[in-house]
Amino acid sequence: MHDLIHNGCRAVGIDQADAVQGAITATGYQRRTAGSLYNEIDALTAAGAWWHYTPHGVFWTDADQEI
Repeated sequence: MHDLIHNGCRAVGIDQADAVQGAITATGYQRRTAGSLYNEIDALTAAGAWWHYTPHGVFWTDADQEI
């Protein structure tokens, strides 16, 4: 998991909203949107974020990140 974080993963959560909340809390990630975390998930997805679902949790990377 350390390699994933090193390669662009900001946080891992039990679902997309938990991953976003974890990034805000643990890394100081700055939201793009106000309101619900689902607004942020939609904004990340629209910006090309890749969502990764693993047995260990959900995380996202930017479109230009390679895992």
